[in-house]
This record gives sequence, structure tokens and C-alpha cells, in this order.
Amino acid sequence: IRVVTPDGRIRDLSADDPEVRYFLSTEGQMGIIVKATVRVGRKPTRWYPKIISFEDAPLAYAFVKKLSDHPSIKPDELVVYHSELITALKAQWNGKISIEDKNLVMVAFADEEQVHTFEAYLNEQHLRPADEESARTLWEERFLPMSIKHLGPSLLATEVLLPLDQVASYHEKISGWGKRLGLTFYPTSHMVNKNQVLFLAMLATDHRKAIFYADLLLIPMMVRLAVQFYQGKPYGLGIWNTPFLNHLYPKKEQKELARYKKKVDPAGILNPGKFFAVSGRLGPLQKALFNSTIFNLELSSAQWLLFKFFSLIPEKKLRLRVPVVSQGLEEIANDVLSCAQCGSCVSQCPVYGATRDETFTARGKLLTLKRALEKNSLELSKVLPLYFCLHCGRCDEGCQVNLKHRQLFNRLEQYFSRTIDFPIQEVTQFVQDVENSPDFQRFLDVIRTGFDQKIREQRQTFAKHRVTIDEEYCLHCGTCVDACMYSVRKRSESDPRRVVVDDEALCRGCGACLERCPQIAKGIPATCVELHPDFLQMNDPYWNSGVISRIDLEATTGKIPVSGTGQGDPHRGSGNDGIRFGHFHIVGPAQNLLYESSADAIAIQLGQRPKYLTFNAERLETPAPRLIGLKTPLLLDVMPMDGGEHLLEAMLGAVREMGTRLTLRLEEAERYGSRLGDKIDHVILRLTAEDVKELLKRKKWSEGLIHRIPNLVEIELNDEVLGRIDELKSLFPESTLLGAGIKIQPEDIDSELRPTRAFEDLLTSLFTSPFDILCLISDYDPKKGYYLTTNATPAVHRFLVERKIRHRFSILAAGGIRSAADAQKTIQRGANGIKIDWPVL
Repeated sequence: IRVVTPDGRIRDLSADDPEVRYFLSTEGQMGIIVKATVRVGRKPTRWYPKIISFEDAPLAYAFVKKLSDHPSIKPDELVVYHSELITALKAQWNGKISIEDKNLVMVAFADEEQVHTFEAYLNEQHLRPADEESARTLWEERFLPMSIKHLGPSLLATEVLLPLDQVASYHEKISGWGKRLGLTFYPTSHMVNKNQVLFLAMLATDHRKAIFYADLLLIPMMVRLAVQFYQGKPYGLGIWNTPFLNHLYPKKEQKELARYKKKVDPAGILNPGKFFAVSGRLGPLQKALFNSTIFNLELSSAQWLLFKFFSLIPEKKLRLRVPVVSQGLEEIANDVLSCAQCGSCVSQCPVYGATRDETFTARGKLLTLKRALEKNSLELSKVLPLYFCLHCGRCDEGCQVNLKHRQLFNRLEQYFSRTIDFPIQEVTQFVQDVENSPDFQRFLDVIRTGFDQKIREQRQTFAKHRVTIDEEYCLHCGTCVDACMYSVRKRSESDPRRVVVDDEALCRGCGACLERCPQIAKGIPATCVELHPDFLQMNDPYWNSGVISRIDLEATTGKIPVSGTGQGDPHRGSGNDGIRFGHFHIVGPAQNLLYESSADAIAIQLGQRPKYLTFNAERLETPAPRLIGLKTPLLLDVMPMDGGEHLLEAMLGAVREMGTRLTLRLEEAERYGSRLGDKIDHVILRLTAEDVKELLKRKKWSEGLIHRIPNLVEIELNDEVLGRIDELKSLFPESTLLGAGIKIQPEDIDSELRPTRAFEDLLTSLFTSPFDILCLISDYDPKKGYYLTTNATPAVHRFLVERKIRHRFSILAAGGIRSAADAQKTIQRGANGIKIDWPVL
């Protein structure tokens, strides 16, 4: 150590110097230690804490005694937590420890072999340790004795050294005192050596009440009790422990210390009035009061009077709280006064690092509020710094009292909002200044990777993930804002100190925010990204959540599922998922459209084509076929919901833009006929068998459609429609193309993907019909796990090819088309076009 002596000399003393002992544990009487070099042990790579619970304290200390005498088990740390303290800690740790409210013995080892030996010993003793998570939590929190201060909001403590075999009975005695005075002690015991314990008994009190002085008197009374009746010693000195000097130092050693004091400090200028004798403002009276003999008599008398007096007052009335703060601040007063002013929050505060202004830290704010509560007023100039905070919550991390600072300051701002407006301009400028400071950037470098790439996109989509921020745990440091590529999070516009979720629909669930969150790294659930409950409810066996999210991604980004060799889609499973295809069938047309500017790269024509062309010399004699051209093979089927005029307008706008068609039922076409106008050529009219029957009966269309009949009509087939097939053409203009809506049944296609005999007969009967298009329709087959159109499309296509009549019909496939890959596979397998419904929505 390096010391400065009272005469101004600087001395360096080594550990083996005989004068070192004069400067240690002597309350600064001999000199001021200005530098110390200490020997430390190597930090273990891992600690192995274990917790064993006991119903009562004597059993816990009996176990500790047996363990301390064990020849081969040598714990690195051994602490006893009494049940009263465990109960208080559990109440504020929000379920971090799941052990019962019992007396706990915590044993910690740095050597794994010692752990195994200890576990074997526990088995021999038929004892079972608590769960590892609780043990780890208690081990990490073992240096926070001030954490119960908020129960007071003042905290007093007695520290005494006791023989191990005396601790249980001493605890029983002071607990009895506590019951008589209506208070609870919160004791812990730390093993100093195999026979001695440092016993720490804390009590929560309130310095604003008169009973505080009775509680204060208990501290020396408890030391006296330990010294006189339980072979104890005070732990260190000070004014209150000066009367017990004889129990710490023998007479001979006291004389030696006094001699050295006179030698180095003859004028007694260092720390007068302590250690050897007490002096103060009361002069000789104070010295007499703290004389060991008189002090002992005083404590004996005070103890008798104290218990006699308080025995006359009911316990419930002993500690009634009295209002001592201004109206509106009652909720935070206890927390403000609970602050230990230890300064742990100052070193954690990024604002302090950027500004070096301690009034912006939690300690500075609480000190300001404490003064305001004492004076019952707060200067206006002191109000603004109370708002200057990033709400990062780092001040909570090292707080010995476990204060929830953000909650406290939020309640304070709510109180201020009654009389003043939120200073948005000043706070915004403050946040900008802090975030632009080099010190703040260095702070961020510690807790983030600096990833700052953003994808700026506006997607009209639903939320696949639910993104939440827990205000209790979030630091509001902004790390997640920088980490997120998709701009899901941002700083609040109304309060830039807070981080909020801007648009969770943009979240892709990449986890970058969770990976970089400093709280998540510590196991603290400050933020969460999980599948959205609405998304999880998309549990249709075919249109499940995974399918819907894939459709959404394709639709909102324009990306198709090909990558590398082009096998980005599913090609295992049932239905379309079990079909493999080459990527060039998708990429090829897209490349033509992009690089060759060919507008018809993916265009199709629907209708009956001639089987061959007839020429007379160079003149084409084959009549021009009646074909309807579309810019894309994607057509919109009847929407599976009635969205009213708004949905109709949106769908009509989409098909017009894309150069395709929307299918409407007769009832919809009649209802919105006046709105179709020039969009009628982008409509397919769907007629049911009942619609056909009614039209044939009345021989005319409704007023809304009489002059607006679409040139593409789809008719759902049944036996009655087939029986009156020759009458159908009379209902439509000659230019109208007719499509036959064929409902595929499970029995229509055999296992070799060929039409059954009955289905072949149906298809054959249509060869001479007025139909130009075959629209294959199906429902979901729960046995197969897909829509029957998947198998019907190649079956019908091959049947027509084999009959050399494929030119006679265009094939539209409807049902179960879930993605761009499904669309291309269906076209590859024989369809000219496909109809989609759910994917549009």
C-alpha cells in the first residue's frame, strides 16, 4: 500500500512490513491509503452454485457445520439466506427463482470435481438441491444486499462476527425482538472460516417516522447482544462500535496502536473522535456516553424501556405510514427515498457518457426529486433535465435497490403533464445531440454490431409476425432499430426517447433484432418476435399459413421461387408439390419479356382453333378462328367472398391493368352491370345450371345486361344443361365464346391419370357442342390432400391429344393453384390458362 502520513510523508509498505497492520482496519487514524496493490485469484472459467433448502434455521446451520468439517469438500463460497430475505427477494424478482420460502444454503464451487463430490455427499444425506436456474440467479444477485431498501425506504443493518454454533440461537433471539417491535429482519450469513460466520441482519424502516429512532437504537443493541451473550465481535469499527473496541483488540494491542498514533499524529488531526474515543458536537458528554461501561448500561436501560413502552402499543399501529409528501407524488416518494445514491447507474448511463452531466442520470434525477420532496417544491429550471433520458433502462441493471427507474420517471411525467406540456422540441434536440456524440457511438459499439443496411419497401400485406416490446425490460437503446433491415421499428415521433414498432407487417422474422439486443443476450425478454396469432389461425389443410405467406411474398415482392438450379419450390409431397419442373419454363418467358421487350411473351389465346390451314395458291381460305387474347395465362376466378363494390372495383382495375379477365356470377353481373361499362371485355360471366334454366325460360337477359353480355361465358354443366345444349347458342351473340365448367369428381380420373370411361363419354359428347373452352373445376379432396384439378388437367390434355382433337378446346384449370410454381406446372401439364381465387385475396 501507499500511504500519506499526518506529517505529509509518502510511504510504500509491502505486505510483510510490520507497520502495515497499523493502517488496516483502523478507521484512517494513522494515515490515508492512496494506493493499494492486491493479489487476486484467477477467475474461474465457470462457477457451480448449488442451493439446499431447510425448513428452519437450526437445520441449515447444522448442515453448514457438518459441511465445514468435511475432509474433502471445500466450497469457495458458502452463504445462508434466511427465509425472510428469500420471501422479500422473490417478490421483486418476478419469478426468476422458483424455490420455496425456506432457509437456503448456497454452496458454490469453482472446481467441477468438487461439485461431483458434493452431489454425492448430498445423496448420502438424502438431500436434494434446488433447480440450477434458481441457483444461478441467486448466485448472480448475491452482491445486492441493498435490494430490499425499497421496503423501507430506509435500510439499517447490523454486522457481527459469530461462532458458527451460535448463529441459530442468536437469530432466534433477534427475531423475537422483531416480533415485539412489529418489524422483520432480513438476515444472511457468510462463512469466514470453518468456525466463524459474518452475520448480516438488515431491517427496513422509514426515517420520516418517529419509530425510526427506535429502530436505529436496535443496531447497537444487537451488537451488544452478540458480544455479551453469543461470543461475537463487531464487524469493523465506527462511532457506534467504538464502545466495543475491547472485543476487537486486546488491551496490549490497543496500547500499541495508541503509541503509534501518538508517534505519527501527535496533534490528532486524522479522523478525530473515532476509534480510540468518541467526540463530537456534544463534547465531553458525547465522549462519556460512548464510554464502554456507560454505553453498556445505557443500552440495557434503553432495551428495557423500549420493549416496555412498545408492549403497550398494538403491533399493527406501530408502523402506520403518515403522509409526508405533496399530493400527486405519493406513488413515487418511497422509490425516490429508497435510492441508495451508490452511483451504479451513473457508469451505466449512455447519456452521462455523452454529456458528462450527472443531473441527467438516474441518481441525479432522484436526488433532485428528494430535495423537492423535502422542500415541497421544485424549481422550474430543474424540471427539464428530468425529461432528458433515452429510457434505455440501463440504470436498472446495476441498481442495488432494484428500482424500476423508467416506470418511476413515467409516473413523474404523468404528474407533470397536469400542469406543463411535454417539451417535445427540447427532448428531440437532446436525443439528436446525444446520438450524434462520439461517446454515444462508442457506447453503441459495445452493444451492437453496427449493421446499418436498410431495405426500404412499402408492402401491402398482412402481419406474419407479431413484434412486441416489453416496456419494463427494453433499454430503448435503438440497437434493434439499426439491426432491422426492413424498418419494422423506429424511434417514436411523439417521444424520441422510446423505440416503437412501426409496421410489424414488414417483419420477415430474420431475428436480427433479437440477435443484437443486449437484453436478450442476458436472457431478459425485452422484445419478442413470434408468429402472429392471426397467422397461426390460418389452419386450412390446403391453404395453410406457410402457403399464404409464400403467396404474400411472391405477390408483394414480385419474386418467383427459383434459385440456383431453379428448384426453389416444393417438389415433394402431394398434388402440385410432388411435381418437379425446370426453372427455364418460368425464367425463359420472363427473360423474353424483360430483355426482348416482347409484350406477348406470356400471352395466350382462348378458343377453338382449326385443325389445319387450307390454302388456295397463296391465299388462306381457312376462316379466321374466334379467339380471345389475354396478356397472361392467369385469370381471376369467382372471388370466394362478397367484398361489395370496393372489391369489385379493385379486381376490375387489376385485370384491366394485367390484360386478363375476372369471373363474375350472373347475380353479381346484374347487380353491378351499370358499373362494368367499358370493363365488360375484362369479365367472364359464370352461369349455373339454374341460371341457364331461368334464361331459357324467359328467353331474355335482365335490363342491366341486355346490351352488356360479355363475349366469354362459362356454364356449369349438369345433366339438364347437357340435355338442352343445342338451345344454348340462342341465348348469346354469335361472337360469344362458351366455356364448359366441368366439376371433377374423384371417380373421373384413374390411378394412371387417365379419364375413366364415364368421364371419356362426357368429354366426347362435347366434341360437337357449342363449347370452345373446357374449364376444369374441383374441390379439395381431403383423402388425397389436394385439389382434383391437379390430376384432371394432364388427363384431359392427353385424352384430347390422343383423339387428335386438342385444337378443338382451350383448357382452363381452376382450383388449388397456390403459387407461381403451381401455375407454371399446371400450364406445363396441358392447361392453356389457369384461374385463381384465394391467392388474389
